Amino acid sequence: MDELKLLLVDDVELFLDLEKSFLNRESFTIFTAKSGKEALEAVSRIKPDLVLVDLFMPDLNGDEVCRELKSNAETRNIPVIITSSDTLEGVRERCYSAGCDGFISKPIHRETLISTIEDNLQIAKRRFKRIPAHLLSSVRIDDAVIECVVTTIAQMGAFVVISPPPEAGKSIELAIKLPESNKPLTVRAVVRWTTLEAGDTSEGAGVEFVALSEEDEDKIEDYVASRLSITGSAKR
Repeated sequence: MDELKLLLVDDVELFLDLEKSFLNRESFTIFTAKSGKEALEAVSRIKPDLVLVDLFMPDLNGDEVCRELKSNAETRNIPVIITSSDTLEGVRERCYSAGCDGFISKPIHRETLISTIEDNLQIAKRRFKRIPAHLLSSVRIDDAVIECVVTTIAQMGAFVVISPPPEAGKSIELAIKLPESNKPLTVRAVVRWTTLEAGDTSEGAGVEFVALSEEDEDKIEDYVASRLSITGSAKR
């Protein structure tokens, strides 16, 4: 694996040292920050491949850092993992509602840390292979069905133009009408962020597909690959 950049964020030096010791045998370049504001500055400067951030910090909390990164077109695809020693009910939901890609409870175990990081880096690689689209679709939110348009799609997620968008963390059912398909592809998804799509004036939501069947994953992958092939041919 090529050397990747990780940003570790925690206001407690002991936890930073522990995380670095767990990762020092892996192919990562490690950067650290000790506050939320410092983390945002570091992300802008070093463009990390993944951010691991503590939930509770003196200035900006980890979920606030995550929400800021996910609302920015330049940083929304960076995986964010939030850590916390707080076991109160609702803490994990609070983090996922901010758009985080993973959550780890403290005390952190090395195997859990490395597997969570590697899983999210692999997901991020697939997310980058996204294509522009105009797929007429519909979203089921609780008992309501709303017509919408998917304007970008990747193997693991999509951007859905819908107004008003469902809140971050909301579970939805998305029916996507792929070309040359007799019936919509229906998948479960989680809203990861809501914002104006970069370069567009349409309000919508970035969603991540969850619990995809192998068949549905293959259909999306084939569609993305076919569109990338067409785009590549047009460029030559």
